[in-house]
Order: sequence, then C-alpha cells, then structure tokens
Amino acid sequence: MSIFNTSPPAYQAYNAGRNAVTNSATQIYSSTSVTNGSTFSFPAGSTLHDLTIINTGSVTCYVGSSSVTAATGFPIKPGEQLTIQGQVTAATSGVLGWNIYAITSSGTTTTEASLATVAVVD
Repeated sequence: MSIFNTSPPAYQAYNAGRNAVTNSATQIYSSTSVTNGSTFSFPAGSTLHDLTIINTGSVTCYVGSSSVTAATGFPIKPGEQLTIQGQVTAATSGVLGWNIYAITSSGTTTTEASLATVAVVD
C-alpha cells in the first residue's frame, strides 16, 4: 500500500490497519482525512488519485456508497483487489469528496484501502 506525504508526513490513506467488514455497510476509505492512531485532515485543495482496495479476508465483499448492498455493490472476492483510477478526492474547505463503503452478504472479511501510487500532498 502506498503512502502520501503531508504534515505529519507519510501516512496511508485512511487506515494503517485492516478494516473489518460485516453485513452492515462499513466505511473503508475516507476522502477527507487519514487515520493512523490519530486522524489528520487532508490539506484544503488536495487532490489524490488512484485508490486500491484489497480484500484481505476470506469472504467476498461488495463496495459502493454508504447505501451499498450485496446486490448493488461491486464484488471483490477474497485475495482480489480493485483499483479505481482517476481522482478519488478533492478535499477543499467545506466540500466533501467521496467515501467508499463495503458490505458482505454474511460473515466478516477485512479490507485495506490506500493510494495505488505515491502522491505528495501539501
């Protein structure tokens, strides 16, 4: 997983660990901040590109918006990954970018979501 440089430097996009996903929509990527023990906001005007989501667990998950369901989400099987190319956030003051959620039809899996390429954000 890639990292990006901001102040404080070198934090992964969203979470340093794995996100547990159940049969309830779970946020796996935040378009406005990063979390690594503490939460840090992206600087105003930041633009990040290319996000990769990896299903590191043992159950298929489905990704989409906060209202994602197993019927409407994009499936990622265990061990597979999805890379979303293009702009994944425009964190400007007062304007939210977009967040990504995942859900399972049953059981629990884990995901990692981070930038697919190294980006400098300052």
